[in-house]
Amino acid sequence: MSANGVVHPTNGQSKNGNGKAELLLEQSMPSSSAQAQTQMVEADSLNRIRDILFGQQVRDHESQFAALELRLVEETGRLRADFGQQLTALDVKLTQQIETLAQQIEAEKSERQQAVKELQREAQSQTQALREALTERIDAVLARLEQEQCDRTTSAKSQKAQLAGLFVQLAEQLEADS
Repeated sequence: MSANGVVHPTNGQSKNGNGKAELLLEQSMPSSSAQAQTQMVEADSLNRIRDILFGQQVRDHESQFAALELRLVEETGRLRADFGQQLTALDVKLTQQIETLAQQIEAEKSERQQAVKELQREAQSQTQALREALTERIDAVLARLEQEQCDRTTSAKSQKAQLAGLFVQLAEQLEADS
């Protein structure tokens, strides 16, 4: 496309293959250097007028933005520091609580082990006492049985002796009668 807006017969393609960019550039470029100078003078004048009208406000806003930015940076830094301190304090507190809980668990474990050992000793002691009592009862029953057996044997012997004495008397009577 030329300066007057006519497209060249290259189908919009330039020598370097960047046709669209060149077309836009050609359209935005003034057709003559006089127009370019006029536009620059107008832009410079416009900038001066803006600076006169709004210069102080812009500078005030820039200083306010700079102050706000500085304050934001300081506040962010302070918040980061506070957050870091709080995080560190929380970490220390959690570590202390974990250690305390670990000590409590260890103490409770030790107490329970002692209690289990004590219960085992008591169970063994009671088992031994029951064995001894059972052994004494068994011995007493056996002694009584032996005594009864002995008494029965003695009673049977005396009954046999009495029976033998009766038979002897009967035999003597029978002999005397015969």
